[in-house]
Order: sequence, then C-alpha cells, then structure tokens
Amino acid sequence: MYDYKLDVFVTVSQYLNFSEAANHLHIAQSAVSRNIAELEKELGIKLFDRTRRGCVLTPAGEVFLEEAFKFITLSDSVKCKLVKFSAGESGELMAGYPSELMIDPLVPCLKEFTKKYPNVNLHFINFNSLSVARMLRKGELEVAFGREESFYKREDIEWRLIFVSPLHVVLPEDHPLAKKKKVTLDMLENETIILLSRASNPGFFDVVQKMFLAKRITPLLDTSVNDRHSSILLVRLGKGVTILSKQYMTLHRVPGIVTVPIDDEYAHMDLGMAWKKEIANPVMRLLLEEIDVFLEKQPNRIIPI
Repeated sequence: MYDYKLDVFVTVSQYLNFSEAANHLHIAQSAVSRNIAELEKELGIKLFDRTRRGCVLTPAGEVFLEEAFKFITLSDSVKCKLVKFSAGESGELMAGYPSELMIDPLVPCLKEFTKKYPNVNLHFINFNSLSVARMLRKGELEVAFGREESFYKREDIEWRLIFVSPLHVVLPEDHPLAKKKKVTLDMLENETIILLSRASNPGFFDVVQKMFLAKRITPLLDTSVNDRHSSILLVRLGKGVTILSKQYMTLHRVPGIVTVPIDDEYAHMDLGMAWKKEIANPVMRLLLEEIDVFLEKQPNRIIPI
C-alpha cells in the first residue's frame, strides 16, 4: 500500500536537490536517483528536470506531488486507525444486560470510557438473564452484566462483583409496617408477596426464595405478574407487598408507596459482569482496565440506600 519511493520523491520536491534530499533521508545520493528513476518508470512520466543547481519539478511532477501528499496523508491515517484498533482504541464491543439495574451503577464509568475512546462503539442489548448468559457463552456478546447465579460456574467464564444492591420491601403508605425503620422476614411471613415468576426473572426469584428458605419460612407468593411495574401497581391497589432493590425504586419513584429495608444477611443482590477468559477483542481489555480504575475509587461497593 505504501511505497518508500513516495517519501524520496516528496523529499526531493522539497529540497529540489538530490544531494540535500539524500542527506535528509540518510541514504546515498545514488539511492535517491535510483528511487526517482524507478518511480518515473512506473508512472511513465518525467518528474524532474535537472538544473545546474539541482532540479525542478516538471508540470507532471507538480500534479503528482499534490496526489502524493494526499496518498501519504491517507496512508498515515489508515496506519493510525490500524494501530488504534490493535490497541483496542477503536472498534466495537457487544454488551448485554437483563435490567437497567445491572448497568446503572457503571454509567459514570462507561461515560468516561466513551470520552476516552471516542472511536469505540459500545452496543447494548436487553434480554432476560438466561438469554444474556446463553449469548455470552455462544460468543454473541463480549461482556454481560447481571447476577453471578445467572452465569453459573463455568471454567471459561470470568465474573466480577461490581456492586451490592440492598433489598427493600415495597408497601402501601398506609400499611402497618410502612413506618418501620427496618423489617425482618418474620414480619413478612403472613404477607402476600407479589413477585415476578421464575420464568420472567429466574435470578431474582431465586434470590428472594433463598432469603426466606434460609429462615425456614415459606413465603405466600403471588407470581401472576411478569414485570416490576405490574407488581408495584398491585401493591398500590392493596393486593400485597413486593420486594425490590432500593436502587430500582430510586430510579422509578411512585406515589402512594414506601420502601423499608429488609434486615437480613441475604437481603441483597450482587451485581457484576461476566466475560470469557480468552479475550479476543482488545476493546474488552481496555474496558476492564477502566472498570478497575473506577472501582478502586469506590469506598465500598454497596449501593447507598
């Protein structure tokens, strides 16, 4: 793609002297003459006329000089892009997430990453946790955000904890527990808990189920809804209570309800990211470095409540 003879030609054009051009290029004058002669032969035109003091560009040489500058600039630009691509400073990266909760804490970090690497295109797709995990395993995604349980234990997958999101019970504002500073699972034993079905959100369903079973409590579950908005609507209608992260309720403020922290060691969600151990995309390495820097600045990884 790039011909060294162009460099020789441009240098001679600048000095209009073969000897001075040779000194600048740190090559013998005979090498300069040979490169120009070969270039003229390839093009089938004469580029220089010799003079007593050096040389001058022919009319054809003047035209070719303009094109040579364009070509060299384009070649340098392509080379720069290739270097950036190999370093991960340009390119594309596919990321998947099952909920905005899984990625919201990293938005400041991702914003900084896009500023730092403007030539990198980040693509985000939203599917349920099982689909996201499956796409990561098949190589359709390079990074996936979610709970560790979604990715199971696989030797070819890395998982990193990013934040811990405490769980709250969501109650109507006139509920007897609404004014409590904290509630225990015993207090919820006789409450109808409106929860997304395992089919709709298998990861979160298992988190809540595990929390109650650890206390040997069988919760009264209503799993007739398939989205969080519907579960909150039923709470507002007095049909029961639901359990969500405080993070979600902060993002989606709803009148007529209150949230109360659950006082239990299992009442939290671990939010993290997963990727394949064998990283083929250099952009992924840069993203991991940026996230490492971001997390080092966090005093703790508990999302404030």
